Amino acid sequence: MDELPSSVLFYPKIDLQDKTLVKEALLLYDNLYRIVPNDVVPNDNPEIKSFIDQYDLIKPIDPKPYTKETMEQFKTKLDEWTAAGFHFEKDEKTSFLHSGKVYDKLRNYLLKEKLLSEDGCWLRGNEILISNYMIFLSNEISHQNKLALLTNFSPAFTIQEYVNYNGNFDDFPGIDFSGNKNNQALLSMCLIDYIPNNIEEISFSSLVEFRDEYRHERKNFLSQISSFPKELSHIREQSVFKDRLESLQDSLEDSLTDYKNSCSQIRAKYYWGAKFLTFPILIPIAEKFLSTDLGIIKGLAALGIFFGGLWTFYSYENDLECLQKTNPYSYLDLLESYSFEDIDNMNWLLKNEMKEFVCD
Repeated sequence: MDELPSSVLFYPKIDLQDKTLVKEALLLYDNLYRIVPNDVVPNDNPEIKSFIDQYDLIKPIDPKPYTKETMEQFKTKLDEWTAAGFHFEKDEKTSFLHSGKVYDKLRNYLLKEKLLSEDGCWLRGNEILISNYMIFLSNEISHQNKLALLTNFSPAFTIQEYVNYNGNFDDFPGIDFSGNKNNQALLSMCLIDYIPNNIEEISFSSLVEFRDEYRHERKNFLSQISSFPKELSHIREQSVFKDRLESLQDSLEDSLTDYKNSCSQIRAKYYWGAKFLTFPILIPIAEKFLSTDLGIIKGLAALGIFFGGLWTFYSYENDLECLQKTNPYSYLDLLESYSFEDIDNMNWLLKNEMKEFVCD
């Protein structure tokens, strides 16, 4: 199995204002990266800025080396959208895109077509167009550097999944198991109650001490979390899927115990927060897995892991290894409590955001 990402790219924003979000990310990941053009100084929370100056754990990535590849992918999609009759209205909500994030040829095209306008070193224009471009850029940077993608903005998460699978979705808002059995279902995996509830009180210096002392425990826990979507997405036999799931459950339970024991160092007794990841599996496996009351489902729920169906998409047998998705992308929701019903509601929200994006 390929080595799993140990660091993460935060998108789509540059500025870091949420201390809890930063601490949560650095609690598990080695480094936190963000896309920052050379001439931009992020507007960070003062405490975060002081931490960045003292520790080399939050780092910028200059987008310029990645803009040409991003242009080639984005321009193709832009032509497809135009051919389909979709237009980015100029009077819709506007946003700004730094000119250093766009390849010269694409920037000139967008200006010529009046899709964007210059505003100093920024490009001003339709928010949807700019958001879509940033998803393509983030995707390119993450793939070339083996970084997981992390966001706390659910529309960015759903758009990212659309890009990963070339928009090949079907049967909104849920899973229809009556279709071609070679099609795949996109499942969501939600991990809850793994962030120490006192994380806001933990100083950045204490967090670094914890990271250094318990490096093995936190990296093993992160690895086990990432193994679920990474490994299960490549299994094609139902019996193998069940056996592998049981094995992963045992490994995760051990790593979770070690991780929570290590968190006693920072006086953690209770946990909260949620992390959504997705992975594709063949329809027959999804059908059996989601419709059968397996004992393992209850065991996983006891660990704070819940599964749900998001949507189906076309992928025939010879396409199974051609999916663009290679990283365990995730979406964070830092809520203090969750129930099983809440997870269902979040699945409903994510499905509907994807549907709105496709329809728009």
